[in-house]
Formats: sequence, C-alpha cells, structure tokens
Amino acid sequence: MRRALEIRDQHRCAFPSCTHTRFLDAHHIEHWVDGGATELDNLVLLCRRHHTFVHEYGYRIERDAQGTKFVAPGRRPLPTRPPLPESPSAPIERLAEAHADLGLSLGALSLMPQNWDGSPADHEWIVGMMCQQTFGVGRSSAGVQHLRDA
Repeated sequence: MRRALEIRDQHRCAFPSCTHTRFLDAHHIEHWVDGGATELDNLVLLCRRHHTFVHEYGYRIERDAQGTKFVAPGRRPLPTRPPLPESPSAPIERLAEAHADLGLSLGALSLMPQNWDGSPADHEWIVGMMCQQTFGVGRSSAGVQHLRDA
C-alpha cells in the first residue's frame, strides 16, 4: 500500500507548493477512527509540517476526480499545484509485474534465508564482503580502514 501511494503521489508531499520528498507520512483523508478506510483513494502523502497543519491547525483535505484539495480553516480551497501525471490504475499490480519481468517471485518469506541455522549474523564477514564489492578490497584491516576514511 505504501509503495502504491508513493508511486501515485510521486514521492512528494501533496500539500500545495510543498517540495518535500523525504520523511513523508501516509495520512488518512477521512480518519480511520471516523470510519475512513485504509485504501489508496483515502490516503495522501504529507511531510511532517503539513501533516501537523492538518491535525493541529484545522486544515481539511478533500479528494475527488479532479485531485486533492486543501482547505484552510474557514477559508476557500488553497491553490493547487499542477496535477500529477496519469498514475497507473493498479500500482501494486504494476510493481508485481515489474518484479515478475525480472524473474523475481517476492512474497512474505522472500528475505528469509533458506539454510539458516539460527546463529547471529557475522557482521565482520558482511562488512568485508561489502568492502570487497564496493572498493575491491578483502576483509583485511586495510579494507576496513579504507571504509572508515571514505
């Protein structure tokens, strides 16, 4: 659901004129406590500042076929930013298709190691492999020092 929301809102805060693309919250337009569903049509991405505007300062969000409108308390709707380009009708299915095209079969257990014996992760080995792949150096202390200097 989160990925579909990010694709639809282009990883941007939906508030007019806001350019924030990081630290975005998924906000229910009709709050879930008031019966709002957790579905794409009832969600919008907001930066922390504008999320606070909506919750603490009485800004209202309205979503219709024309897009998302923000209304300041006791005022007319705020000017909207240019409309986002046409979003895919089913972003989650599109993402699944892209994974399938790459030969990936992703599911709830995709990241579970197949032959894991329950032992803790070997962080020295992991960092050594990362150094080897990134800098072309092995597990030597020089590689770790190179990583620290980077």
